[in-house]
Amino acid sequence: MKEACVQRTLERFDSRGDKATSKVQHEASVRNRLSGYFSAPVYIVVLTDNTSQYPDYNHWDGPMAAGFLMLAARALGYGTVFITDAIPDQVTKEVLRIPDRYTRVCITPLGIPVEWPDSPPKKKLEEFIAYDTL
Repeated sequence: MKEACVQRTLERFDSRGDKATSKVQHEASVRNRLSGYFSAPVYIVVLTDNTSQYPDYNHWDGPMAAGFLMLAARALGYGTVFITDAIPDQVTKEVLRIPDRYTRVCITPLGIPVEWPDSPPKKKLEEFIAYDTL
């Protein structure tokens, strides 16, 4: 999938008129950026079925399922991220041969991070409360 993403990016690069960087530099930059996304041992593609009984609910249910999956993974000590644009939808469909009846919500890598980022300082409850009248 990583190679398909690189090739898709290079195709877009070739079609651009204004080229501030060389193709070799652009490819190196893309490979470097994608190496972080493609470093996990497991990838989960969250899909919704457009032919389900209530397809309008997919708009909410798919992202909720992805969010709960990510929360559960974190609770178990795994890292995830909600990827939508770094891996083009069409690349996902082509490489994984996903039928057109499915819509991709996201891809989430699943693994144990090399290190966890520092937690931001906690805000006081008063910073979240707003008093107003209608």
